[in-house]
Parts: sequence; C-alpha cells; structure tokens
Amino acid sequence: MFSDIVPIISYLFSSKIFLINYATLNINTNDEEIRVYLDNEYIGRKNVFIEYLLPGKYVIILKKEDYKNVIKNISIAG
Repeated sequence: MFSDIVPIISYLFSSKIFLINYATLNINTNDEEIRVYLDNEYIGRKNVFIEYLLPGKYVIILKKEDYKNVIKNISIAG
C-alpha cells in the first residue's frame, strides 16, 4: 500500500495515531574527492544515500579542494 521510497511510521499516543512521513535522498557524484554535507554536517563522499529524512528545508553543499563549493537549498515535502 505504501511506497518503499517514503516509509510511513505510525505512533500510538493517548489513543491518537500520528503519521510521520520520511523521504530518501540520494546524491551521486563522479568524483571521490567531492565531500557531501547536509546542513553543514559531513555525510560522505561520492554516492551518498540517506534514509528517513524528515520533511523540511535543507542545505546540500558539495566541496572539493581548490574548487568553489556548490550549494543547493532543497525542500522535502511532508
């Protein structure tokens, strides 16, 4: 019923059910020297895969020594 790409987890609190939507983010680069950051936190090199990303606004930064940083603002819908 639900997509594997956006898993939905249900929590039961005081007889109420809250649904939390998550997203998956995949960043692919061809250069192993490129470092990938999400909101200024280093998350890896080359092919980065993040599961269970909450809806919201994020900043992706790609860094490589002696090159200008690439900065992208993204929004994950809820």
